[in-house]
Amino acid sequence: MKYEFDTDYKKMYLTMFNASTDATNELLKLNIGKASAILISAQAECEKMFMTENDDESEEYDE
Repeated sequence: MKYEFDTDYKKMYLTMFNASTDATNELLKLNIGKASAILISAQAECEKMFMTENDDESEEYDE
């Protein structure tokens, strides 16, 4: 069974995966603040992607 999604979850997944890799590398260097900043930034970026893509859908259902 194949599911169709309007939201580009692959792009969000890759954004978070790359951020977690970068954050892990910073943690290995004991740069906790930088690791945290990387993850927070990626989270905000993904949220923005999600909200931007779903703004178009929400307009279709407004009555």
